[in-house]
Amino acid sequence: MQFLSLKNMLTKERSKKLSDFIKKNKLSFSKLSLLDQALTHKSYSHENKLKYNNETLEYLGDSVIDLVVNEYLYRKYTKFSESQFSRIKSYVVSRVNLYKISKEINLDDLILLGKGELKSGGKNKISNLGNAFEALIGALYLNKGLKVVSKFLLRFLENDIQMIVNKQIDFDYKSQLQERAQKKFKVPPVYKLIAEFGPDHKKEFEIAVYVNGELLGKGKGSKKIIAEDHAAKNALKKLHLRRK
Repeated sequence: MQFLSLKNMLTKERSKKLSDFIKKNKLSFSKLSLLDQALTHKSYSHENKLKYNNETLEYLGDSVIDLVVNEYLYRKYTKFSESQFSRIKSYVVSRVNLYKISKEINLDDLILLGKGELKSGGKNKISNLGNAFEALIGALYLNKGLKVVSKFLLRFLENDIQMIVNKQIDFDYKSQLQERAQKKFKVPPVYKLIAEFGPDHKKEFEIAVYVNGELLGKGKGSKKIIAEDHAAKNALKKLHLRRK
């Protein structure tokens, strides 16, 4: 597969940014061109007449993520039913969750978008960043194999899975709020940390959730994801009262 044509070799600046990203996230990547492809949106390719974009890597990465999560659930939770596996997986591999991870590792700073896509807020779109994360996983799989991918992915997903299993979070709240926000406002909810309390070994976090710039709910919890879940629950209550 040809990832980059000679006409479009990586610039020194781009190479440095990608190398810094690899180092910061403790990744093992030997093909910068493959990583660059994973972070190149089709709108950028079209405008710059490139022969590559991240769509095929996204397709591959989607399957790889499913495999990693399914194998983890199968091996760790042997008594769970197929429906339990499906519900847990649907949350942890959702575009919303992948978008959150993408923001956490700053993929929005590296993704290449066309001018029109940039103007329309493309660096904050769930679809663009979720797809870019899937493409990143596809590229990592091709470059380093499943073992490396599993280690990287579970660094972000294992804690979420365990909290769902332990019923510390009800993933339906965040999913429902996501659907309501996208349907009514065409934008995703934005979660912001507004306060931290207590010593390092016993932290409590307060998270606020905004939709279309409006504060809809706040929540507290011993983990940020728990606080987000409570904030989403309160936001849904507020939206429900408006309908009455």
